[in-house]
Amino acid sequence: MKSPFKRSVLDLEIDRVVREMSKMDPNSEDYQKSANSLKTLCDAKAIKAKASVSPDTWVLVGANLIGIVAILNFERTGIVVSKAVNFVLKKGA
Repeated sequence: MKSPFKRSVLDLEIDRVVREMSKMDPNSEDYQKSANSLKTLCDAKAIKAKASVSPDTWVLVGANLIGIVAILNFERTGIVVSKAVNFVLKKGA
């Protein structure tokens, strides 16, 4: 979990733009430019949030890989034993 005190560069820049916009006239051209910048920053933040992989996903992938390795290991040793048992039973009969 991220620390609430450590903020990203995007968060800091969004805060700065909002502070500047609060001092501007909403009808001014500078306010419109700042609004466009704010929209761009928020879009970039949303894209960055979607790009990261959650820890739950990593746990799921790890568990699946462990299961696959366990199955492959069993098949490698289990098949040899089962064939050997069948061979011994046929030879003794």
